[in-house]
Amino acid sequence: MDALFNFSRACLFLTFAVFAIGKIVGFNSFRSHVRNTVSAAPERASLIAGVVVLVELLACGCLLWSSTAAAGFGVLAGTLVVFTAYLGRLLARGRAESCGCGGDSGSPATVWHIARNVMLFCLSMAGLLASLGSHATSFDAQDWMRAPLALLVAGPAYFLDRLIDFFGREL
Repeated sequence: MDALFNFSRACLFLTFAVFAIGKIVGFNSFRSHVRNTVSAAPERASLIAGVVVLVELLACGCLLWSSTAAAGFGVLAGTLVVFTAYLGRLLARGRAESCGCGGDSGSPATVWHIARNVMLFCLSMAGLLASLGSHATSFDAQDWMRAPLALLVAGPAYFLDRLIDFFGREL
């Protein structure tokens, strides 16, 4: 269970830290994206965009310590439910709109984005369950050896837009 716990921490930390940094770097684009896609409150786009970034950073911060990792997993699981519902709404509109996952993305949301979120949700729930029985206090040598595997999961999760563009929309 400790291996699953630390693997989940590493994958989710890497994925959401990069997502949050992308949103911070392209904050103006991300805020515009929120304004254009969240019709309930376009006047609150800055607040909503800021809260999204803060929640992602808070969850990443929680994942840094074993004692707070369960909270990070829980926050990410809830966030992923909201993000996935949002993506479903974007797809239901039938317009080619960006998911906004990494901040400034020109690629439209696809079913693959929902599949990615479901995978990340399962990983966060696995981490949450593993954290309940984990006695891991820090990363040991074996966990650091698993870090490249975590990058193999986190990398495609972040670069999904570019992978879809590269392989074509037929995916």
